[in-house]
Amino acid sequence: MPVHASAPSRVAVSTPRKPPHRFLTLLIMELVLIVSYPFTLNTGMRFDWFPLLAVLIIVAALYAALGHGKTTVMAFLLGTPAIVIHLANVAGHLLVLQAASIMLGIVFLGFVTTVFIRTVLSVATVTADTLAGAISVYL
Repeated sequence: MPVHASAPSRVAVSTPRKPPHRFLTLLIMELVLIVSYPFTLNTGMRFDWFPLLAVLIIVAALYAALGHGKTTVMAFLLGTPAIVIHLANVAGHLLVLQAASIMLGIVFLGFVTTVFIRTVLSVATVTADTLAGAISVYL
């Protein structure tokens, strides 16, 4: 009996999926911070709310960085300690690390801003999310 070659198997190789509306989520969080901050100036809550809103910005930036491979890992390595120290500072713990928390946040935001600029400038088609990314980078 002759041996018949089987049909070649077609295995779909997928690229990592990028989350939907990732830049729009970041833009909304940035606008919430910008719009709500003036309302906390004359209250005693300003020092409690601002770090929490900063944590939301970092979380939204981490969400926007998903799907970029090694860049995502680097973003999480920079962003996670900043989130933990920010939350500990809000709770009244680790106040001695407040300067380190601010520096980690600045380094993280500088890193993701650079990544987002490259991402926005390298897309072939402009979508609403790409425009939201450009505005987020600007803010």
